[in-house]
Amino acid sequence: MPKKKRSKPRKSPRDPDRAARNRRTAIAVLLVVGGVASFVGASAGLDAVNDRAVRELTPGDPVVAIAWPRDERGQVWLPMLERERLSALMLQAASGGRALSGEPLAEIGRVLAGTGWFDGTPVVRWTAEGQIHAEGRFRAPAAAVRTGPREHLIDYQGRVLPLD
Repeated sequence: MPKKKRSKPRKSPRDPDRAARNRRTAIAVLLVVGGVASFVGASAGLDAVNDRAVRELTPGDPVVAIAWPRDERGQVWLPMLERERLSALMLQAASGGRALSGEPLAEIGRVLAGTGWFDGTPVVRWTAEGQIHAEGRFRAPAAAVRTGPREHLIDYQGRVLPLD
């Protein structure tokens, strides 16, 4: 009996539309994967860039400064103890923030506005020297009101100041 010849399986002709669609799909997948990998790599590197910026801009603790209120003679009328307290609050609010963002500045503005010494929120900014500078409109004492054994300062609108 003669041997049967094995016939090769027939290849179906390639569909050119299907091949083009598969190629477009592969390119799209590669672009998406590459974009995601780039985003993840960049965001991981931003922390290192921020840490270096913090070291460069503010070696050690940042220097904080406030435009203190002055009277007609140019003398600062806010007591030294209260100035030190406000400076410490600013320094505490500035620590741990991101140097290349407005986060520490916004936090300082909120903290200073919450002390009761300012009308509104003070403007806080970085200076060219790498210091943090705050400037705002201070509420000035107009009178002292005695309640029991204590005296409280009030401003010209009758609001109590945070110093007694």
